[in-house]
Amino acid sequence: MKKQATKLFLCGVLVFMLGSCTTDNNNTGLDINTDFTAATDLTDNAVNAQGSSFFLTIKSEGEWSIEANSFWCTFNRTSGTGNATVMGTIVPNKTASERTIVISIVGNKGKERIEIKQGKGDGSQPEEPTDPEEPTKPDPEKPAGYAGRLEIPVLKGGSMNIFYTHTVNYNGQKVVNYSAEYDCTKKHPRWVAFFFDNVNSQKNTKRSDSWGNNPFIPSQYQTGGADYKGRYNRGHMVASSDRYLNREANVQTFYYFNMSPQITTFNGGIWNVMERRVQDWGKVGNASDTLYVVKGGHIDGTVEDGTLIEYTGPNHVAVPRYYYMALLSLKGGQYKAMAFYINQEKYASSDISTYAISIDALEQKTGLDFFHNLPDNIESKVESTYNRSDWSL
Repeated sequence: MKKQATKLFLCGVLVFMLGSCTTDNNNTGLDINTDFTAATDLTDNAVNAQGSSFFLTIKSEGEWSIEANSFWCTFNRTSGTGNATVMGTIVPNKTASERTIVISIVGNKGKERIEIKQGKGDGSQPEEPTDPEEPTKPDPEKPAGYAGRLEIPVLKGGSMNIFYTHTVNYNGQKVVNYSAEYDCTKKHPRWVAFFFDNVNSQKNTKRSDSWGNNPFIPSQYQTGGADYKGRYNRGHMVASSDRYLNREANVQTFYYFNMSPQITTFNGGIWNVMERRVQDWGKVGNASDTLYVVKGGHIDGTVEDGTLIEYTGPNHVAVPRYYYMALLSLKGGQYKAMAFYINQEKYASSDISTYAISIDALEQKTGLDFFHNLPDNIESKVESTYNRSDWSL
């Protein structure tokens, strides 16, 4: 009888131990690690096309960091120490495909990986870039894919700066429309970059006036029409008239992440004159010639130091005091470059040549590094000076 009781006791202990080692891990897809774990509160780690907020619970005895492999999922914090609950946000999916985000949580005692799937949308927006050579979040120190294009400045990077390249379909081919680095804290593009060649300098459509938001900017960092009122206009950084290749190309210029609060008289005055002149220089007929353009408002500063005028609107959008254009022309196999830099509040002349400077001088004023993907010897030569006669100024 004692032997039988002993057997029953041992069987019970074995069952208990086996049961204790079995954990429902469907919600996280993570390896069990008692020192370092992470889990979401999402059922089956899935959200619908409308997007959602969720909580990521981290158990850690030390420092940890979070990184996602796409910009349509963001977090209210991406690093910390000890146990924490972090809020994540997934923006609506307006593409026609299901998509997956991979979230890596790295601690000093382990690493966890979570995949979240989002249902397909209505197809009203183009697909995200998925080519392996076109990373959504490139390394600023080792640019690749779109970040390695000639017109792209050195990226500031970081979790609050979103780099994105818009493309369009034209005659069955994918054509780069424009790129931008968007500062989520200022709710303003740091710069936009594009080019004129014998394809996208064509005029095949008209102004769309199709105002809307970039689907890949998290909703909490988006702006709207109410942010550009009073003395300010919705100032395009990539002008509508820069992109008439087809309707899709023009619609993309009306995303609010391409807007800057510009004083009405500046936007419709000398800034417009500068844009028209650049468009004239961009009338390219030869397939081997290209005009590369970077435009923006200088936002890397504060109201106190005079870089910004103020923050405006219900979404507190930064208002730059200064605007710039950096231009690099490739014509007949020869490069030349120049820039403009102008105060939108105070400018003494309507002659745009007054505001022409070298690329080196613009870099000193803005802290940006333009055309760094050029060979070093060419970059040094074209950025150090400029010749007004080359630009008919």
